[in-house]
Amino acid sequence: MPVLYNKDGQFLFIQAQSKPFEEISEGLHPQVAEPLKQIVLISLRLKQSTKAGDSSVTET
Repeated sequence: MPVLYNKDGQFLFIQAQSKPFEEISEGLHPQVAEPLKQIVLISLRLKQSTKAGDSSVTET
């Protein structure tokens, strides 16, 4: 997992599967440690590409 720090020295990391972090950011796990509650979640959703004329594939 890549570890990064922004210009303010805040710890950043990239996580492929973010479901647990989504749940924490939505407040579904109030018992987690305070640093986890302070995580800012940025979620990227990639658009699925299709071959021209192929309408059988849908985006999620």
